[in-house]
Amino acid sequence: DYTTETTRGRSGRIAGLVPEDVNSIVAGHARVWLVVALDHNEQYQEAKALEMDAQWVRLKQVTVSGITLNLYRVD
Repeated sequence: DYTTETTRGRSGRIAGLVPEDVNSIVAGHARVWLVVALDHNEQYQEAKALEMDAQWVRLKQVTVSGITLNLYRVD
């Protein structure tokens, strides 16, 4: 969500953060964790989790103190 015109988005761009395509992030990996911490931009995070659920097999889900960790098989 660094492309949004919010304080968080602008701060990320100023810091030099550049969003990467999820497929380039997971390239060369058999599994990947998605961390969902609904403390900001909840709709964006929920949409990303749904996209990953549709694309890969979720192997595990763990929730700790309101933070959800999803483990996916991406091979």
